[in-house]
Amino acid sequence: PVSPSKVIIDRDKILSEIISIWTARESLTRWYWCIPPKSEYLKPNAKWHELDGRLSCLVAGTAGLLSVYRGGMSGLQLRGENGRSNGRKEEIVLQLCRDQLTKKEVQLEVWKAILPEGKYTKLLYFYQISGIALGWIPTIITGNHRLMCATIDVLETILEEELRKPILKELGAISAKKEEGEKECPNLIKLLQL
Repeated sequence: PVSPSKVIIDRDKILSEIISIWTARESLTRWYWCIPPKSEYLKPNAKWHELDGRLSCLVAGTAGLLSVYRGGMSGLQLRGENGRSNGRKEEIVLQLCRDQLTKKEVQLEVWKAILPEGKYTKLLYFYQISGIALGWIPTIITGNHRLMCATIDVLETILEEELRKPILKELGAISAKKEEGEKECPNLIKLLQL
C-alpha cells in the first residue's frame, strides 16, 4: 500500500466514477434523460447499490478502527499515569498508535469527502463507540498492550479482506467488460490501494 500523503486524490473524478457505476446500474430500473445523474445520486434518499453499501461499511470500519486506536491509547496513558506502566514497550506502542491514527484519520477524511453523507451507514456511531470499548477495556483490564495490538490486527485484516478486496474485485469485473487496457475507475482503484 501507498502512503495517503503521497497520492494526489481528485475527489470529483472519483465521485464521477462512482456515479457512472451507479447510473449504469440504476438505468436498468429508471430513466434519466432529463435528470442529471450527479444530483440524483447525491440525494439523501437515492437508491443504494452494492458499491455504496461496501463503501459505507469501509467508512464505518475505518471510523471504528480509529476509535480502537483512541481507546487503546487512552487506556495505556491512564495506566501510565497510575504508575502501572510497562515502561518503554508501552511508549513504543503509543508512538505506533499515534502514527497509525494519523494515517487512518487521513484515509477516513478522504472517504468522507467522497461518499455523500446520505450514504453513511446508520451504525456509524455504534462502530465508533464499540471501537473505543475494544481498545480501552482490554488495555485497562489486562494491563497488556498485546491484546489491543491483536484486536487492531484482526480489524485491519477484516477491513482489507472483507471490504477493500471485494470492492477491488468488483471494479476489476466492471473493467474487464470494457475494452482491453482501459480501466473503468482508475482513481477509485488507486484510492482503495492506499
